[in-house]
Amino acid sequence: MKKRILSLILTSLMLLTLISCSSKEMVTDNGAYDYKAEDFEYSSSSRFDGASLGYVTNDAVMEEAEMEMPMEPEAPAPSPESTGNTKVDVTAGRKIIYSSSFTLETKEYDKSVNELNKIVDEYGAWFESSKSYGTAENGNRSSYYTVRVPVENYKAFISRQGSVGVVISSSENNRDVTEQYTDVEARLASATLREERVLKILENADRLDDVLSLERELADIRYEIESYTGSLRKYDSQVNYSTVTISLSEVTVITPTPPKTLTFGERLSKGFTSGIENFVDGFEDFVIYVSYNLIGLVFWAIVIIIVIVVIVKKVNKKKKKTAPAITETTPEEKK
Repeated sequence: MKKRILSLILTSLMLLTLISCSSKEMVTDNGAYDYKAEDFEYSSSSRFDGASLGYVTNDAVMEEAEMEMPMEPEAPAPSPESTGNTKVDVTAGRKIIYSSSFTLETKEYDKSVNELNKIVDEYGAWFESSKSYGTAENGNRSSYYTVRVPVENYKAFISRQGSVGVVISSSENNRDVTEQYTDVEARLASATLREERVLKILENADRLDDVLSLERELADIRYEIESYTGSLRKYDSQVNYSTVTISLSEVTVITPTPPKTLTFGERLSKGFTSGIENFVDGFEDFVIYVSYNLIGLVFWAIVIIIVIVVIVKKVNKKKKKTAPAITETTPEEKK
């Protein structure tokens, strides 16, 4: 019995010692408790009074942490322009080079050329290049134009090509060079900064070798700056002024635009008509060829005829020589 009592007393002393040690570890030098939020996760419904024990409840810790955390800016409310059915310009701020090409036909060549000159002046454009072929007497004139159009008038300009002539074909090729433009701008800024640094170092340079080396470096940097500046100017020219190429041809019959689908009767009629047209065109070409080469054709025809006659005569002579002689027999010989 005494041994049991003694063991209980020793056990109680050990427990008290462990509790006192753990409580001392929690106390800091200034007497405050060193705690972590995850070590004391007391809810607001805990039985313990956090204030009386010096502990901070989990809700208080979270509130304090939220107060110390920086507030994230709220997303701006969508503007009326970006909502609803309003069309948003996705190309705003982009560097886009617009270009297109048109093939036109006309029966009134002079009128079409005048109309083209009119709309070029109307939209502030100009001819970068132009070439013309043929004469009015032949009636097969053609021209090729390269027109530069301010980008703000580009869409309106290309929509007027139908008034110049019949549009046989058209194509458009737009190129986004925003990334290339930004890259060149960054390289130009870096080269300009290096130029400023070299100039500052050059002001304090005393040795001749250093001065010469810095001047060579400065010349290379300025060459880069000029190259980058030229590239940006070229991009600006292509972006601000679109390129439109136009091929205008004078014809007697406008090239028909075939329908997407043809019936059997339409295909048969078209094939018969095309066959007649091809035959007539071929016969006309043959007559024209003969008229151009009449003398030569007559000469060769005579030569061929003479050769044939000579060959026929020789063949006949050979046949006569090789043929067996025919002898006549009298009735008496037959008996």
